Amino acid sequence: MKPLLAIAVVMALLLTPFFVQAQVPTPPDVPTLGPIIICDQGNYVGVSSPQNQNYQSNPIQLTFMINVTSMLGQFGNVGYSIDGGIVNSIKNLAITETRPDPYSGEWYYYTETAFGSLDLPQLADGAHNVTVYYAWQYLGVQENPSLQRFEVYAYQTVNFTVGMPTPTPSPSPTISPSSTSAAAVPEFTWWIVITFLLSISFGAVIVKHKKLSLLKNQ
Repeated sequence: MKPLLAIAVVMALLLTPFFVQAQVPTPPDVPTLGPIIICDQGNYVGVSSPQNQNYQSNPIQLTFMINVTSMLGQFGNVGYSIDGGIVNSIKNLAITETRPDPYSGEWYYYTETAFGSLDLPQLADGAHNVTVYYAWQYLGVQENPSLQRFEVYAYQTVNFTVGMPTPTPSPSPTISPSSTSAAAVPEFTWWIVITFLLSISFGAVIVKHKKLSLLKNQ
């Protein structure tokens, strides 16, 4: 009897991981996610595109990587939002799995790495931002709709712009009253003009006087 009991215990221990894994819940398959509740637990989201720069044309590609530690491969929901709007669900991600998690050492902790890439919708010219979320969507129940929530465990936001940036106009030079065209003529020029006119007038008087003297002598 005891050998049979020992065999049963060993078999139960060996089959426990498979039984537990079969009971692992999966996140709901819904097109949009929310409302957002931030519950950061140290998982990682890295957005490689877009970057914090200007893009002159659409569409812009969204490329990202997610690296999380989960229990028995419980990989949650992934979504993205533009300019803080609706969180759209991202599906069919390429996921690789490492078990057990090398940092925990426990057989039921897995390391999940997911990669995603998609084209963002057409965006108007101007400033924008995109956020990628890793979370778990709870749908709530009919008796208590407030239980619906999108518990976020990792996210990243990237700011960028679309379209040609508007050039900043150069400031017009300030013209002071002292630099006007009227004041640009040096003051000594007027003295030259006055002296020239006086010289002509004085010369005319002398010539007239000489002519009168010659007439008298005749």
